Amino acid sequence: SGVVDSVLGHESLARRGLFDADAVARLIADHRAQREDYTDALSALINFELWARLYLDGRDHDDVADELKAAIE
Repeated sequence: SGVVDSVLGHESLARRGLFDADAVARLIADHRAQREDYTDALSALINFELWARLYLDGRDHDDVADELKAAIE
């Protein structure tokens, strides 16, 4: 989905530097191919990244919300 790609994209993860972007990409690919159900792991990663944008990066809530809305459209 657009949210997963937007929030957990290679560029986003590489910029933050906390998670292995290639490993997350494999997780997403396996989930999309229905080889594994990684719903919980992906939800946790998305939630962490959104939290980090708000509280580590100090971004405005509306700004982050607008990014998510754009990813859905």
